[in-house]
Amino acid sequence: MRTLLSVLVVSGTHVHRDHGVGIDQLLWMQSGHHQGAYLEHTPLECEESGVHEPDGGSFHCRAYSCTNGKRLYDLQLIERREIHDMTDDDFTQFGKAMNLIKLRKHEHQDRGDIFSRSKHHAHVDVGLPGYDDFAHMHHHSRGGHNSANFLPFHRWFLIYLEQQLQVAAANCSLTIPYWNWAMDTNRLDKSDVWTDRRYGTLSEGCVSTGFAAGWHWTSMKGNTSCLRRAPTAEINGVLPSWKEVTSELHSHSSFTALHELVENTWHNPLHCLIGGQMCSMDSPVDPSFYLHHAFIDRMWFWWQRKLSHMEADCAGCTNFEVHETDFDTDGEVPAEVWASHFDHSRGCYPVPKNHPRYCLRYLSEVELPRIADAAA
Repeated sequence: MRTLLSVLVVSGTHVHRDHGVGIDQLLWMQSGHHQGAYLEHTPLECEESGVHEPDGGSFHCRAYSCTNGKRLYDLQLIERREIHDMTDDDFTQFGKAMNLIKLRKHEHQDRGDIFSRSKHHAHVDVGLPGYDDFAHMHHHSRGGHNSANFLPFHRWFLIYLEQQLQVAAANCSLTIPYWNWAMDTNRLDKSDVWTDRRYGTLSEGCVSTGFAAGWHWTSMKGNTSCLRRAPTAEINGVLPSWKEVTSELHSHSSFTALHELVENTWHNPLHCLIGGQMCSMDSPVDPSFYLHHAFIDRMWFWWQRKLSHMEADCAGCTNFEVHETDFDTDGEVPAEVWASHFDHSRGCYPVPKNHPRYCLRYLSEVELPRIADAAA
């Protein structure tokens, strides 16, 4: 089976020098951080350096330089920031992009597709996934939960959505925010996350404020319902504080212990504290799913950095399967390639490690203390 996110053939005519603030990719490359084994030579012609358009293809949003008239591609830099560090303008752009893919109805993509076509239905036009298709994909995935694959699967899932947001917004720098809920644990229901300018009120019923106001979704069985939340009565102080999180992360020195801690002790409870679709396998219906999972991935990123000798450990990882019947998708993704070694010259993690295309890092003023400090 073909690996997803790997098979789009890109025409040499679809290149622009700047997409949104994607020129940051070019400046990053020109700064010298591109040195290493990740540069990819191509036969595509060029006259000057640039940034590839956000098209969902193999060179999506990747900066390139010109060498002998041919494009030499670097990795795409993905920088995520904590939601409280985002300006209103930045978040407005994110919310607009989410609504663009929410409205997407299997838009045909004539350059190819990141999904593989079913050999039994090769005549079916396969298009770009819409927002609800991610919920369907999550619901029907196999091997991404209650196992060592949990963290790698959701890292892949986040990058895939991010790619689609960048395509919709024509903005290579648009990324998913994360929410450090450990800093808000004693006032979870009063967090700025739940304001009208962000994700809308956290209250019983259909979501009527925020960028997802009035959203509905249709299940694979054809049932339509509103996006709804049903927070528990006891919500504040249930999750650990930031100090407790840092201490626990540092006390788990194996990947097995880490993924069990993160998934079962921290990840699962927040889903049902928010309630509604978030407390089900259809949880990606609620955009707060991605906000939460970006923080879960941030925890893994921190753990990888602080226990650098274990950073590429993915003990027990196998392949996870992604099935999405609307797109006739049938694919397997090896989980272990989403755990890699930190590139110090770039300040990020190149993924997937078997054929890197992205370099992931998180931006925040909040950092974990050193292990010795946390133990003190």
